[in-house]
Amino acid sequence: MTTELTQPPTTARSRILAPTAALAGIALLLSGCGDGGGDETAPASEQDSQATEQTPTESVYQFDQARVDDDDDQEPFVASEGEVVVQLSDELKATIPEDGSVAIDHYTLSAKAFETGICRLDVDIAYTDGGEDALSAPRRHQDETPQANLHEAITDVEIEEDEVVDEVPSDAELENGMDYMTKDFSHATFVDECSENAEDDITSLGFPYSQKPSKMNSADSDIIRNFANVDIAVVAGTQGGQDGASIIVTGDTAAELSVTGEWAPPEY
Repeated sequence: MTTELTQPPTTARSRILAPTAALAGIALLLSGCGDGGGDETAPASEQDSQATEQTPTESVYQFDQARVDDDDDQEPFVASEGEVVVQLSDELKATIPEDGSVAIDHYTLSAKAFETGICRLDVDIAYTDGGEDALSAPRRHQDETPQANLHEAITDVEIEEDEVVDEVPSDAELENGMDYMTKDFSHATFVDECSENAEDDITSLGFPYSQKPSKMNSADSDIIRNFANVDIAVVAGTQGGQDGASIIVTGDTAAELSVTGEWAPPEY
């Protein structure tokens, strides 16, 4: 049976798509994302009032931009305000083989850019039933911690013991080039130089199988396989040139795509 992936509650949703040509540089990329919001004709005092009344928005990425035959034609998803939820759409979830299930329900992303040129990406992780146990279980590296097992399962990158932390690190505790995973498996933090474009990702995040379909090769039963994955880049600056950071998401999935653009089950 396909695991039911519940959709997280959302507030206002916004999607900002940057044309591929705008990805040559950060300034061009962000200038192509929109008008920056706000009423330019309003008096300054009114604009200040509007700014203080605005609340952060939540954008949702669910692989719609991946409906292309050639990956080079995919337009990255760019969000400059608030959090980004990464999840499988209902149509995409319906293509998961009946005897398979995925371990991740959704990711919630937020980002920050520092004047040093370093960015931090924070990821809250929501699992499906049994997903956390499946990903943290011992596999090839029997001596690794459960947190290291899980981190490698969703990112394909190993972490060291000192990168497993009790709680989400503060800005002052960060070290460049480090990935952090909390002991309760709920949160990951990635610290690296800010991305220059959509292809300069800070990390990848997967939607691994917790129960692999029977048609997949059983010889590699201890190897995690993804049903879908995303590459996440973080650039300094937001639409309209404000301080902050923008999150860029590019996705891929094992699902097949029909000529007319509908998702179909993977061909294993």
